[in-house]
Amino acid sequence: MAVEILDPEVKHFLDKKGSFPQLKLPTLESLPQELLGISERLHGISGTWNPVEIFTADATSIKAEKTSLLAAYQNGETYNPTFAYIYAAELADQMRQADAEHQLNELQLAVRRFTPDSSSRLQRLTRVALNSKIEDDIATVDLAGGISSGDEDRIAHAMRLKYGGTNPVLVERAFAIFDSLITGIKEPVEDVEVVTTPEEQEFLKKPIITDDETIKGAFEFALGKFGILRTDDNPIGFIVEISDEVTAIDVRYKSKNGPTIYINKGRATPEKPMTWEKLLELNEHEIRGHARQIMNGKLLFSLDPFDTETLYEGLAKRYDERFHARYFGKKAGSPSPYYTIAISSAERGSSFFEVFSEQVDLRLREKLKIARDLPLPNRDSIDPKIIMDTMNSSWTTTYRTMRGHTDTKNDKSYATGKDLSYLQGWIMDSQLRESGYAHVNETAVIAEGGLAMLAEFNIEPDDLPIKDLEIADIIMNEIVRPQMQTSSTTKDA
Repeated sequence: MAVEILDPEVKHFLDKKGSFPQLKLPTLESLPQELLGISERLHGISGTWNPVEIFTADATSIKAEKTSLLAAYQNGETYNPTFAYIYAAELADQMRQADAEHQLNELQLAVRRFTPDSSSRLQRLTRVALNSKIEDDIATVDLAGGISSGDEDRIAHAMRLKYGGTNPVLVERAFAIFDSLITGIKEPVEDVEVVTTPEEQEFLKKPIITDDETIKGAFEFALGKFGILRTDDNPIGFIVEISDEVTAIDVRYKSKNGPTIYINKGRATPEKPMTWEKLLELNEHEIRGHARQIMNGKLLFSLDPFDTETLYEGLAKRYDERFHARYFGKKAGSPSPYYTIAISSAERGSSFFEVFSEQVDLRLREKLKIARDLPLPNRDSIDPKIIMDTMNSSWTTTYRTMRGHTDTKNDKSYATGKDLSYLQGWIMDSQLRESGYAHVNETAVIAEGGLAMLAEFNIEPDDLPIKDLEIADIIMNEIVRPQMQTSSTTKDA
């Protein structure tokens, strides 16, 4: 079905294309040293700040509060967690000692005082981009300071500046997707050639990856193919680390360890093995999508990526869908509606416990295929495993929605809107792709207003420093198929 344009930025971009002579990329060599110097100074101030690290609670705190909330819910009691944010407090103290906010204000003043050459649209656009980046970093200072001091007004203000919020049309679309999960009505399969045999598909679906090191090795292999694996000989790119401080795989350009791809410890174990299908999909999403997009933006514009992730997640979702179509003849499906619904609830003032309860209700309805206007059966009649699985997935969505709150009763009616990017970004990227501008979203992590700026450039796929690769195909040919042959030979012997 046709994809709606929910964000006016896409329409603005399409309207603006071709309205004037276009700049050609790459163009950084024509920028004055004054602007390049500001960019370098900005990186020196905020280059390691990652908001996800700031609003991620201490791992011990998360584990204990999850146990308490699930127990309370099962006992019919209300419970709102209280989280400890150790890193936010440490970083806020470092920011104060470095007088980071003052430095950022000075840089912003320097940017605003810079007068672009009247004939250079590139200088004007770069000035706008730098100013937006500094405002984003000032919001990060507010975020860390607010969490450190328990200032919910300050946290809410920073979250809204950095991630925006829902709109009625987006929420309506989320509930429409949820309703389709109940009815089972799916979109038609994309008409692409399937590149695997039935035997290969069967092998890919076997849960045989039992350790995190295999995931790490596959990520490093893919990064190397793109030329963005950071080593002593190659300072440009990412390293890969296994960590117990993250709850999911996370690509972070800005991190206390520099550009790093984190794998949550225990992602693959003998008790919870991973399939090659999932690992190939992760390489398409995290490496081909996120890591490549980040490095293209850095190499083209010399700017650290913005923290907004709308089109960032939209691009990764594109590769998810394409992988499933090419390898299994199916669609990956629309993005999950649950994050958008949870964020909308928090914006209306729902507490942690209230958001969690709504999520449990909706996920039970999906499992049992019961529409929203019909009653659920008595909990005692539902399989306990379904109840537990539903509570666990509901916890994850609710926790991510309420990250950064120091008071999860949520009296200030705000959410961490980062995860809106999955649905909204998918819609925006789909519209760009349908309009023939898919490659524009591979250029950089595009912030609000960024599409209108990129409309002034004549960007072609060959302009991108990190060229696109069918990374799943490469891993399939060089790693997976040889494993299949070895497995088959061993079985025959």
